[in-house]
Amino acid sequence: MDIFTAARTLAPHDRRPSENVRAVHLRAGLSTGSTGTAWALPERVHREFRRFVSAQRCSYDILHGHYWLSGIVAAHLSKEMNIPMVQNFHSIGLLKNIALRKTSGKEGYDPVLRLEREKG
Repeated sequence: MDIFTAARTLAPHDRRPSENVRAVHLRAGLSTGSTGTAWALPERVHREFRRFVSAQRCSYDILHGHYWLSGIVAAHLSKEMNIPMVQNFHSIGLLKNIALRKTSGKEGYDPVLRLEREKG
């Protein structure tokens, strides 16, 4: 099983937490606390994932998105690679925004991109 994440450095690397698990840190150029680059993240991760798969000659039976940004990537890859995907959401942007308005009177802060992508 390969677990992919966006590296916070420019150098890609991987670790093996156990015999059958590899954590692969893809070169996405995301700096700590940089929300400006987060919106470009799905495109960067998608490109680096495809580069990794090509170089390693990997194949996968299923993809799993674990956050809304990785879900964007997994959805595209699922179609491209013709393999199924599953998605976990820790929160839903629309519901989070509604709850924030009800509890604090503040407007939600999740980006339009997230809200559009979560609709499907």
